Amino acid sequence: MRLGRQTLLAYCDTAGVVEQVPGDAKPALIRFRQQLEKRLAKKGIEVAWQPAPDGCNLCVHLVEVDRGRPYLVLPMAVFGGPLLSSLVPAARVRVFGVLTTSSQDMPPTDFMHIAKASTITAKSGIRVCADRAAKQTARTARRWLKNLVAQALRARPV
Repeated sequence: MRLGRQTLLAYCDTAGVVEQVPGDAKPALIRFRQQLEKRLAKKGIEVAWQPAPDGCNLCVHLVEVDRGRPYLVLPMAVFGGPLLSSLVPAARVRVFGVLTTSSQDMPPTDFMHIAKASTITAKSGIRVCADRAAKQTARTARRWLKNLVAQALRARPV
């Protein structure tokens, strides 16, 4: 049962992010936010980005952005086969987040998603990882909202 269009107040942060190459976190954050909005909009959930974490339902922190070793993927695939190419360190984006509500009935939900991808270029690796992390975060947020709505319906007097 749907209760109309839902709005999720969200905040995204890169403070303290571990980067292999300085400047990788900004494109990863932009891509993550775009994909999260897109995936939640498909399910009728609007994301309202806030400048500060106060009063937000979803607080997301980029913990790590790693390009991996994209220059090793092609030579390993050509000369070493699929087994050796799978051993090449992949690009990785790690995201930590908390889903909270102002109500004391539902405790905060913490989550951590690690997205990995083996690609030939560093930029595409970060982009794919940000997409995968956004997909996992959207799934977690949808489940959390579904539980929140179900709890509100159970609490309503009959």
